[in-house]
Amino acid sequence: MTQLMRKELKKQPAAQPLKSDHAHAGLWLQRGWPAFVTGESKDNKTGHINKLCTIRPSPLYEKAFRRWEKTAKTLPGAALFATVSQRLLIGSNAASALETGAAIQHSYGMPMIPGSAVKGCARAYAQQLGLGAEYLAMLFGLDEGELAGPGGLVWHDAWWHPSSQEKYPFVADVVTVHHPDYYQGSTPLASDTDTPVPNAQLATHGEFFFYIGCEHSDSQPWAELAIQLLKATLHGTGIGGKRAAGYGRMAAKQQDSDIFNQQAQIIRDQAAQPPLPANQQTIQDFVAKFVKAPNANNTGTDLFVELCSLLHQAGTNPDWSQADREQLAKHFPLSTIKQKFNGLGKNQERIKQLLKQLNPLS
Repeated sequence: MTQLMRKELKKQPAAQPLKSDHAHAGLWLQRGWPAFVTGESKDNKTGHINKLCTIRPSPLYEKAFRRWEKTAKTLPGAALFATVSQRLLIGSNAASALETGAAIQHSYGMPMIPGSAVKGCARAYAQQLGLGAEYLAMLFGLDEGELAGPGGLVWHDAWWHPSSQEKYPFVADVVTVHHPDYYQGSTPLASDTDTPVPNAQLATHGEFFFYIGCEHSDSQPWAELAIQLLKATLHGTGIGGKRAAGYGRMAAKQQDSDIFNQQAQIIRDQAAQPPLPANQQTIQDFVAKFVKAPNANNTGTDLFVELCSLLHQAGTNPDWSQADREQLAKHFPLSTIKQKFNGLGKNQERIKQLLKQLNPLS
């Protein structure tokens, strides 16, 4: 039995059982195996991987994922949600005491697909389709030729979706060596009587979020083309290892992807519009707040106080133009205010005076 951990650290895993919603899968994979154990022991490689497969995304990861989704909607580009059809082997050749691995985010310990892998598999598929050099140059960049240079897109890492139907992102897998002596050169021929040696591996399943960005909105059509190419790649050839055995294939969640991209386009269009003048922005913000607030039984609310303050400011402040005042009065006629505050009561005359200040000629 080969010791893989110092004695002081070795005590910790036994003293503190794995917390499935807080554990870091990368640390557990790289540093959590106290000793190289073989045989049928529950602490062997298979047992260690099985424990890792009980790790769930932490609340911190869920917040980070939502933050990335929110950020992506403000950037020029296109998104794709896709679900692993069987299993995914990505980063399995990473250096590890277990002789197996997975691509895991350094900060959050959840599976990810590096942007370089996403870009590489899409480029290989594009070359199989015979896309011209001008397309390859823009989508991926070229190393040589007249169009040599970096591409015009940013291929981001794909994040594992915490709201996936799969509660646990990792799943145990196995690769069986059927003729170990033959592969090692100990015997000249493989035989059906050889003893197979199963080798535990770590795979991933569930849903991933892909995002391909671009530096300028003018390149938006290229990002959308790249997403369509990626969608075909994931469905046709897959990504990662053991693709010939069906691993790495993904099915696009088209409806979720379309909704996300539509929402992102609306946000980008709004951001591209010139800002409203200060008074008009004030009116727009308060109208949204007024509509959202529930009807009140009386005028003793913060909303009523804020309304009176806004009407007084608009009617007396010289920075408010007559057009701004008329616009404010149009949004808040007396009938609308009475309906919101159950008739206004003794404050009705006060509101009439404030509205009179907005348009003295009415």
